[in-house]
Amino acid sequence: LYARIGHPVTWIGAIIAALDRHINREASSDLVRRFAGILATLCVIGLAIGVGVGLTALLPRGWIGIVLTGLLAWPLVAV
Repeated sequence: LYARIGHPVTWIGAIIAALDRHINREASSDLVRRFAGILATLCVIGLAIGVGVGLTALLPRGWIGIVLTGLLAWPLVAV
């Protein structure tokens, strides 16, 4: 399964790499590069929160929803 679709952590790494290529220019000043890093961080965190909230909103309420949330979250836990 991993070879076919990857892992959520590698997806996040790919997003970070793409943001780094597009907004972190070596010719930019330190201040601009720092702001780009903060912007990239906020984008990644916002995306992760958005996906989590969106998936949680789609799950049923009660015990079944709690169990499904745990099952969906397990691959994201760095053991």
